[in-house]
Amino acid sequence: MSVQNSADVNTRPLILSEYPIALRKDNETIIQDASRTAVLKSRTLMAKQAVDSAIVVAAGGSNTGNGTVTLATVVGLNTLGEKIIPKAGAWVFTLTAALVGKITDPDGVDVITGIALNDGTTTVVKYAGLQFTVTDGATAFVAGDLFTLTVAANGKWTPYDASSILGADKPMGIYDPEGAIGDITAAALVAGDIEDIPILISGARFDSSLLVIENSGSLSDMVSDTGLTVEEYLRNKSLIAEGAIAGSSAENS
Repeated sequence: MSVQNSADVNTRPLILSEYPIALRKDNETIIQDASRTAVLKSRTLMAKQAVDSAIVVAAGGSNTGNGTVTLATVVGLNTLGEKIIPKAGAWVFTLTAALVGKITDPDGVDVITGIALNDGTTTVVKYAGLQFTVTDGATAFVAGDLFTLTVAANGKWTPYDASSILGADKPMGIYDPEGAIGDITAAALVAGDIEDIPILISGARFDSSLLVIENSGSLSDMVSDTGLTVEEYLRNKSLIAEGAIAGSSAENS
């Protein structure tokens, strides 16, 4: 005689025990994903998107030059191709001469100076996780002309993605609905943000076999810039991954 386990992952509880008490946020928002094609499954590992990808640009009110700054976006990489998530807030691109500029961060620190612009054409500037295009106008820039580039904080939940350039590369919780919410359809995520969603954030030992990590991820993967695996990173948040066998669904044969 042998014992066969035929566990149903839809009915088995994710939480094995509280540690010492499970903390869950019940009114969270999952951000819209206009390109989503698959359901977001219950028990999916989640992260918080730090910033929006789009950057709002405003020209200085006293600019002399009539050139423009356009196509501003968060690319999340520095000039060496290393990941860097820009701080939310107002960044400023200032002309220090007609064809030279600098970038100042939201804390007022000049993070790069001496940016050379192409005369009479466009220049793509990429630095500190930002990218934008400067187009020279018929009236040349002068020192002191500036553009404010506002990076908006986000803070909404999205599936954990180790390759994220918007800050969703740090696992922060688990979508663990209790009751009838269940999986979230792709159509719902394409349509807009999903509100009033429960996220388990700490204080639980959970069944690692039920955890869903998108993008073919695993608990042994490394979390960027931390030196920790996903499992270790979650453990620091008092989310302890453990193996489990569902004895309630055992069958004899």
